[in-house]
Formats: sequence, C-alpha cells, structure tokens
Amino acid sequence: MNLAKRKQLMSLSARNTEALGKVFWRLADEYSLSSKQIAIILDVTPAQVSNLRRSLKIPQKAEAYTRVGQLLGIKKCLEIQYPVNPAVKSAWLGKQREIFQNKSAIEFITEDVFQTGLRLFQVRRLMDLWRVGTIPELV
Repeated sequence: MNLAKRKQLMSLSARNTEALGKVFWRLADEYSLSSKQIAIILDVTPAQVSNLRRSLKIPQKAEAYTRVGQLLGIKKCLEIQYPVNPAVKSAWLGKQREIFQNKSAIEFITEDVFQTGLRLFQVRRLMDLWRVGTIPELV
C-alpha cells in the first residue's frame, strides 16, 4: 500500500468522524452514559455534548478516535463473554468491581480527566486478558 493511500485511510476525515460518531452514540445509549461521562470520554465541554449528540458525531481529533476504539474493544469483549445475555452486557460497565478500586469501570475511566484515555486502555486490556483466560473472571 502506498503512502498516500495509507494516509487517506488513517485520516481524520469528516466521513470517518461521522461513522465513528454513529457507533459511539449507540454505545453511549447502550451503556447509559451520562452527559458528564460522555464529555470526559470525548474530551469536550458538557455544552458540546448536546450538539455532538444531535449531529451523531464525535470530535475530529485523534484522541477521540482512539477512545472510541477502546470503547468498541470493550464492547467486543462483552459480546464474546456474554453472547446471549444483553442485560449483563449493558450493565457491565456500571457494576462496581474490586479490580477498579470498588468503583464501576465507567467511574474508574472517568474519575480523572487527565487519565481517561489511559484508563480506557487499562479496562480494555484487562478485559482482553480475561477473554483469553489469562486472568480469572472480572467479578
């Protein structure tokens, strides 16, 4: 693949932003994320959340793309671990767990705005390790 094609595929294009936005807003609804949690995950002000929701987009920033990608990875793990139980999948991020310092995964992710991206990665990585059997179930 030539460099120009690679750059085009990786670009922060309006089309990519729109596609990721639609996915993100479905996830936000599925996991019942609050406006404050959404603002922290997308790294925007609370006032920007309603405009983004209305347009079904996310910010056209690399960090937003990465964070949505991590959230998608979390969803993938939940789909694999709980293929026939939508209630468990939807509630998983909101359940308190010892591994997240007796907070829910979403509280752990959003409690420190300076570490949101890192914590999304940590939760995703833990879930990947759980999925492949490296660590016991995240109860």
